[in-house]
Order: sequence, then C-alpha cells, then structure tokens
Amino acid sequence: MGKPGSVSLEYAMSDTNDPHADPHADPHADSHADPVVVGIYDTEFEAALIKNMLGEAGIPAQMVGAMTAGFRAETPGKVKVLVPGSLGEQAMALIAQDAESNE
Repeated sequence: MGKPGSVSLEYAMSDTNDPHADPHADPHADSHADPVVVGIYDTEFEAALIKNMLGEAGIPAQMVGAMTAGFRAETPGKVKVLVPGSLGEQAMALIAQDAESNE
C-alpha cells in the first residue's frame, strides 16, 4: 500500500468505489458476454435508429460493419446490431414491435 491518504492507480482507474473489488476484473463482463446479432441493415442510419431505440429501452447495443456499409462496391457491406446474449430475445421483441408500429 502507499502513503496514508494515497490511492492506488488501479483503484482510482476502476469503475467501482469498492476497495475490495478486483481492480483487474472487467466491471462490464456480464453485459458483453456472448453478443448476439438482432438485426442486419443496409445502412448505418437504419442500424443507428435501432441501436438508439434499444439504448433508450435500457438494452446496450453495438453496431458492427458501419465502416463498410458506405462503400459502393460489387458486394456492399451490411451493418449488424449486436446486444448481450441475455437480452437478445427482449431486443428482438422490441424491434418487432417497432416494425409493426411503423407499418
């Protein structure tokens, strides 16, 4: 330990205030476990709309492939939206509900 009143760099850099927590443990490990694809879109814009809708519902989402979707090539890229596996069914239900309300 350091001088009285000092804080270790590892503790200061952690996302927790628990002095007994493992400073090397990923505090978001559960939320990133086994991501699943809940949608594949032609454009980054479409994927961003879904990602933001899921985020507003409390479901963390990521977009993958956005850099290739804008290229105009013989095989244009697609943008995938991924969520933690444990929230996949909930995310897909919200996406389906959103699609129905937009028809």
